[in-house]
Amino acid sequence: MSMDQYTICPCGNGKKIKFCKCHEHLAEMEVVDRMIQGEQSVAALDRINSLLKTLPSEPWLLAMKCELLLKLQETESLEETSAKFIRLQPDNPLAKMYRSLVAIMRGNVEEAANLLVQAIAGTSENLHPLFMTVAINLIESMMQRRYFLSSLMHAEMLLGIAGEQSAEMTNEIYNSIINQQNISILQRESPPSPPEADDQPYAERYREALALLERYQVQQCRTKLDAIQREFGPQGPLLIAKLQCQLLIVDIDGATETCLRLAKTDGLLEAQKVYFQALAFELSATKSGIGVPLDLTSYEVADESIEQKLVSSTSLIPMKPESVRELLNALTGEEVPPKSAYMLVKPVLGEEFAEYRPRQAGQWIVYYGRQTDKPPRIVMIEPTRGYQQAWTKSIVEELGLPESSRTVLQSLPNSPLLFISATVQVDKMPPNDLAPAFNAAVRELDKQLFLDFPLPMLNGGTPSSCANDPVYKTELAAFLLFWQAAGTSKLSATDFADLAGKLSLEKIKLSSTEDTFDLVGGASYFWIDLEGIAPDDLLQMAQSALTRNVTSIYESMADAITATKWPEELEISADYTKLALRTRSSKSFEEAEKLLEQMYEKGKVLGVPIGNVVLERADVLQQLGRSEEAGMFLRKALTEVPRDPVLMQFVQMQMMRMQQQQAAGGGGRGADVGAALARHGSQAPTPASSGSGLWTPDQGSPEATGKPASASGSGGSGLWIPGQ
Repeated sequence: MSMDQYTICPCGNGKKIKFCKCHEHLAEMEVVDRMIQGEQSVAALDRINSLLKTLPSEPWLLAMKCELLLKLQETESLEETSAKFIRLQPDNPLAKMYRSLVAIMRGNVEEAANLLVQAIAGTSENLHPLFMTVAINLIESMMQRRYFLSSLMHAEMLLGIAGEQSAEMTNEIYNSIINQQNISILQRESPPSPPEADDQPYAERYREALALLERYQVQQCRTKLDAIQREFGPQGPLLIAKLQCQLLIVDIDGATETCLRLAKTDGLLEAQKVYFQALAFELSATKSGIGVPLDLTSYEVADESIEQKLVSSTSLIPMKPESVRELLNALTGEEVPPKSAYMLVKPVLGEEFAEYRPRQAGQWIVYYGRQTDKPPRIVMIEPTRGYQQAWTKSIVEELGLPESSRTVLQSLPNSPLLFISATVQVDKMPPNDLAPAFNAAVRELDKQLFLDFPLPMLNGGTPSSCANDPVYKTELAAFLLFWQAAGTSKLSATDFADLAGKLSLEKIKLSSTEDTFDLVGGASYFWIDLEGIAPDDLLQMAQSALTRNVTSIYESMADAITATKWPEELEISADYTKLALRTRSSKSFEEAEKLLEQMYEKGKVLGVPIGNVVLERADVLQQLGRSEEAGMFLRKALTEVPRDPVLMQFVQMQMMRMQQQQAAGGGGRGADVGAALARHGSQAPTPASSGSGLWTPDQGSPEATGKPASASGSGGSGLWIPGQ
């Protein structure tokens, strides 16, 4: 579309050219624009550079030059031009967006977030299209650095201000964050909104601060909040509003300190104090005082028998040296793989499971032989507290490594959860009839590790030793929530209730009639009282827990669904959701197989996508040694639900595999599946998102998505730019 006086001015102030100071240069703008539209980027850049000699301060020229440099990926020139742009136009929203993009390229997400929020606040009319590019790349960068809660808040901001044309993409970005199952649920639910404070003497000034926050004038809001706080002290509403500001501009250390202050602020519910304390642990283990440093150490070795000692030690099991090569390169810059590598282990679980040799895994140890410029040495990770510290000391003594040869290469901050959820290795898996008892024993081991682990926030004490000390009541409850919300344990809500009892903690119960998610964020999943909850609220929460993989509450949710009298229109959906919960918390393959069979039948009645249920049941049947039955079930499902998107994707993959095998002169199992597809006349399948394998009635059908790589949160160093 050609440029005219009613086009939004390229200078970035959001006005049409007719009403902008740049209107007198419309003719030159049109010349440059025609070059850009005609893919003459280099010629357009030359034209702009020529014009800048006589018009060095024109914002539209600087803006169009930045646009071309970004398109041509000339990052150094973009940094120089954007710096000039913002120096000459310090209040220009587009100048701030380009500087934000440059900050992302440099890896400075704090500066990038601050500039982007300022750009949004300074836009009085139309947001420049560059906003989407900057916002998406910023969210990706925050995810890479594990600033999950800030990325969630920026995704929510994107949902609120992006246009309809971007709605599908912004929803995809938001969902990619809240459904990432390796993130604590405390960082996949929004923090509480600033509450009302109409009965406080600072009410009017507080409302003015919130009005600034609503317009994303974050720095002005913080200044006003700090001024109120100096006069009235650390009030809950002021701190909650300040937390919102800090998270938006990725001030993680500041947000952690604010959470710690909220945990000790009068006037908040005990549940809120526990939530904010746990959120502080989540935002920064080091700043919140819960971090457990690990020392990366190196020992020079003069003992010629060291290799034999490593091989013969019963406390070590060998690993492939290549498996730690990348990690060692990142930590030490050592590109050459070690000569040998081992995992430190300790027998656990007692005589009942002795024949399976269960061993709890600890840290790794590697051995480097003599190199041209380095003597033989052992490099290892040494925890600074807890049971694994004792393990490493023991192996150091066993190997005869002298303290005088020890060098600490660096100290690595870590979460105590690394030491609590035990990794248990076995020589062979216990049989199905013994699996429930084995899993229960592992859970008991985890619980004991939790109770006995010394923590800095407890002045070196353990949760069990501080159980009856009221000074640590909030910290202990928060530590328990921190672990449960992380989703790394194998424990159920009953197990966590048992731990709370051992720590003399009262069970937190919040009424479902309150907006608990705006009170305690993701902690709501664990604290809402399921007795007397409205059926539709229970169903919605159970489905949300499934989507977000909040595994510890599956059993209690399923029990609550069983105990609820359901209206006829919700009964089958509730039944299906209950089966999904029971399947995900099942203790054996036999139990899971029966539940998946029931899910399949009910899913057909509901008419919902059940492809993942089909594939899971087929896989479980294979695990149980019932391969023929698995094949029959799969063929039956292809007959009964041939259009299911997940099954169509599965069949497509099998057909591709079959074609590859045929091209190589072989056969394969894919032939039967391909033939089944051909018999049913299915059309070419549409790729479907993999998801969790369970449909819940609040979800639509899986559809193909074309999200940019940057929306996935999976990493990657490149910028996503529309059209590239």
